Amino acid sequence: MPDPSPSAAPRPAVVTLAGLFEELLWPHLLRAPVLALRFDRMVLAFIAVALMGVASSIPTIWGAEGVIVAGPGASVMAGEGTSSIEVVSSHAGPVASSWTWLLGLPEAIRRSDTAGLVLFGVIKLLILATIGAGLARSAACEFGAGVMISGPQALAFGLSRWYSGFAAMAVPLGVAAFGGVLLAVLGLLLAVPGLNILGAILYPLLVVIGVVMVVILACLVLGGGMLVPAFAVECTDAIDAIQRVFNYVLHRPLSLVIYLAVAVVTGAVAMTLAFALGGAGVALTDWCAGQWSGATGAAVLGGTAEGGVNAAAAWIVSTVKGVVLVVVYAYLFSYVMCAGTIVYLLVRQRNDAQHWSEIWFASALEGEVAHEAPQVRAADEEEAN
Repeated sequence: MPDPSPSAAPRPAVVTLAGLFEELLWPHLLRAPVLALRFDRMVLAFIAVALMGVASSIPTIWGAEGVIVAGPGASVMAGEGTSSIEVVSSHAGPVASSWTWLLGLPEAIRRSDTAGLVLFGVIKLLILATIGAGLARSAACEFGAGVMISGPQALAFGLSRWYSGFAAMAVPLGVAAFGGVLLAVLGLLLAVPGLNILGAILYPLLVVIGVVMVVILACLVLGGGMLVPAFAVECTDAIDAIQRVFNYVLHRPLSLVIYLAVAVVTGAVAMTLAFALGGAGVALTDWCAGQWSGATGAAVLGGTAEGGVNAAAAWIVSTVKGVVLVVVYAYLFSYVMCAGTIVYLLVRQRNDAQHWSEIWFASALEGEVAHEAPQVRAADEEEAN
């Protein structure tokens, strides 16, 4: 006969908020805005954005009317009347500036000097492969293993493996570009009478090449943000990173799209707050500082003062405001790298059943934080003896 006492009754399982979040993967992406705010990462991101800004502001040596597109919110270096791209003001929101830049990108590519654009692209990839890799490694260690590494350590990691990060991004782009050039060359056969028959016979091959290019570009669109985190987390080479990312894109597209959507929405909210905070801070500062400073002070604050000391003061004020904008974009850069790292870890768990907390550590270099099982360590010691 069953015991009717209350102590024998089954107790319902205790459901906690932490338990619910542990079962779900996408809520982990909500940590990305906080991870991106860490001081060491913000410093590295500030350096990266500043370097990109400097690279984008260098006129091309191949033509005075070359156009270099730096990205959302950046100015466009062009000769007078050479481009109709709207220069986005520092007061524009991230969505508006990104949309304006996107609309002007085809015209910029058409009008730009190709060599200058390629040069800036290479510089941008190098920055991503070094500083971006350091940010991804730092975020992965803290998010997955709870290990804090300093900014110099993160930067040293990126510099020591820059070739892997650069190749991980450049190889897919190079393959797609080579496919496009190959299609263009083979397409010349269609313009030559007689040879156009051969071109028509080869057309199915051209379609196959085109389909492969579409797959590569689609994988880059969906998984490009995971290429640097892939080799930063696994400490692997470029080929392995590309294989991992493309495999995840092709086998877990729905999960990836969901994680990317959460990351984009979270990032949009975080960046809106960042732009609002920076803009409100500058606006309040100008309003308070201009109350008793008169017309001269207003001109200095507005950056329109002329003549000697007044112009110098206006330049300093404008520079400080520019630094504030760079800080906001540094936060965006840091967030993109942190969110991309978390997305990679979550998709890896969905596809490979490898927990997101598993980060590769080189025991020789980071023995104090290496996540090795005790039996593995004992086996290594026994083998060494």
